[in-house]
Amino acid sequence: MLKEPVLIYRAGTIGLAFPVAMFSTYPFVWDFVENLPDGHNKDIFMLDTLAGFSGGIVGPLKRAVSTRGYCPIGATEIRMPSNYART
Repeated sequence: MLKEPVLIYRAGTIGLAFPVAMFSTYPFVWDFVENLPDGHNKDIFMLDTLAGFSGGIVGPLKRAVSTRGYCPIGATEIRMPSNYART
């Protein structure tokens, strides 16, 4: 797994997928976003996975990628099955 973003070829829209944990996301996701190269207004969409409630993570991540020069074009959240499934 990469700890830092690599060179991004600007041939298309970028997708950023990440897990939600404790109403935010993990520090390595924040570090990754903070170390993205300048986006030059490149389109980006976000997808997060969560168990129940996201805590409104889309807004802070949208601001973070916008600060890096990316243009957020959409976001969606996918609710995952419970970890407490009956067996």
